[in-house]
Amino acid sequence: MDIRGRSLPPGWYPGSREELVMTIAEWESANLPVSAGAVAAIAPHAGWYFSGRLAWAAWLSAVEADTVVILGGHRSAGSALLVSMQDGFDTPLGLIQADEDIRSLLFEGLAIETDRQADNTLEVHLPFAAYRFPRAKAVLARIPNDAGAVAFGQRLAEVAMKSSRRFFVLGSTDLTHYGPSYGFEPGGAGVNGKAWATALDDMIIKAFMDFDEAGALKAANRGAACSVGAALAAMSYAKARGATVANLLGRYSSDEVMSGTSFVGYCAVAYR
Repeated sequence: MDIRGRSLPPGWYPGSREELVMTIAEWESANLPVSAGAVAAIAPHAGWYFSGRLAWAAWLSAVEADTVVILGGHRSAGSALLVSMQDGFDTPLGLIQADEDIRSLLFEGLAIETDRQADNTLEVHLPFAAYRFPRAKAVLARIPNDAGAVAFGQRLAEVAMKSSRRFFVLGSTDLTHYGPSYGFEPGGAGVNGKAWATALDDMIIKAFMDFDEAGALKAANRGAACSVGAALAAMSYAKARGATVANLLGRYSSDEVMSGTSFVGYCAVAYR
């Protein structure tokens, strides 16, 4: 079998079953916000230390699923879909089997490339999927940051509605990357820069909450998200499946976890 193994170094997420279970138990004891019955969600993809509890809130909100579709990013507008074509995906909790039948239907006739790169936008979510849905199969793909992501989400909904399998879709993106480490300080430094970044995050979160694909893409093009294509596809999928409610499960930025002059915004949104 062709198995996609771990590519991220230690620190991104737990390396053992025991540490993983303990970490999730600690988050759950803190009464995470949950929006039960979510058909799709948007969640961050920084390491578990920074944004894991928000990401787990999204997974915890999910409907029961036989197939989980994890959509990541770091794909510029106009680039090809990157699809993980392996037979399975390794996690500290064991192997997640690829849903090859759904993957074939979903990408039939589309221009794709095989994803063999190390990338956090998908990998940090695999242990969550294995914990939340230990018997589910998975489809993994990275979506370009352009309007084509909306059409892809609609296509995904069509495939899901024709299938007897139950789906949950997770779109993975972080928000504004601000400060000297990212070479991005249009609002200046210090409190002024923090206010500028917060306002930009406000803009894209509002678009996520309003099912506003065009507004989310506009905000992302100003610097509000690194992987908005994944979020757009998840939001479009949710809308096509009849979701009418968006619940903000939480938001914060990395400097609230570890102080610094550079920081990244995070949010989690559940669609039901």
